[in-house]
Amino acid sequence: MPRTELQFLDARSHVDTFLKSQLDRFGPRRELITIPEAFAGAVDLSAHRCAGKFVPGDDKNEERERMAPENTEIALVTAFRFGFRQVEYDVLYNVLSGEKPTAFVVHSDDPLERTTDGEGSPFTKTAEYLLSLDAGKYLSPVFAGTKIPQYKQMESLGQILEISSLTELKVPRDKDNVYDTHPKASLLSGTLFANEKLEMHRRYNTAPTPILSFSDTALKAIRRVSSHIPLVRNIDWKEDFAQDNWSDWRDYLRRGVGCMTIDPDSRLLIDQESGLINEEFIHQIQADGFRVRTYLSNNPGAIIRDEPALLQRFVNLGVSPVTDIIHRVKPPSPTR
Repeated sequence: MPRTELQFLDARSHVDTFLKSQLDRFGPRRELITIPEAFAGAVDLSAHRCAGKFVPGDDKNEERERMAPENTEIALVTAFRFGFRQVEYDVLYNVLSGEKPTAFVVHSDDPLERTTDGEGSPFTKTAEYLLSLDAGKYLSPVFAGTKIPQYKQMESLGQILEISSLTELKVPRDKDNVYDTHPKASLLSGTLFANEKLEMHRRYNTAPTPILSFSDTALKAIRRVSSHIPLVRNIDWKEDFAQDNWSDWRDYLRRGVGCMTIDPDSRLLIDQESGLINEEFIHQIQADGFRVRTYLSNNPGAIIRDEPALLQRFVNLGVSPVTDIIHRVKPPSPTR
């Protein structure tokens, strides 16, 4: 274990003790996800928001809710402890606050009260305010004092632990989940984050890792900054994305955005009545040269949920899942 991880937890020995108890509790029961030889090096399993998304009011997520506060350094260490070598986390810039650009913070675009002691939209708050919030005590007193990290902190810790990151760039959206309602904000966010990400990878002499986003404006801005950053288009389940209009998506993403990987909500790839994955659709996307990731829904009321068997079915099809249930699955061993 890297010495720096020990240093990170030394100051919070009670957290270290809690993580060890969680690993002892869940470790022996986790199901190993295996990657077929044909997809070795091309398919991976990522921990969503490092230790799973917090879904309040959902009894089925009670165990997972107590793993670690999402999108924090402690969550990143938790993923490491559970064997994950790739994580996904959210980044955003407080682009509607009116203050001069400072730094990206690691947080979802949900209202602050869901996971912190703050209130309102993170896009409208000053950096000083965001970085002062407690981002842990909502989950458990064990995590009280946990702060919202800056992107550079998370990337540095990931580099030390040798964990690769998928960073999802969040931009303002309206109440109906429509993105790019503030196109200037999306453009500025994409441009600034592309430069910040390149700076961090130059510092550690590593190749840039993927940036994901629901925002075409932000992705286009990133592509204008660099042709070397891998782009991933998130696709919301409410978007008009289906097998019969895939050719339109394909041409637009390839030529209009410069993006060759998609990350649709898993509900767009699964028949909600039968629970069967649309294998023909996935093969069609892959045949057109696109890589497929998918994030699995754990929201209350979801019919098809994040389960080990479903993760394995996606992996067998060459799809890279992003999962919340790090306490129930054991990721494949790194190939490097």
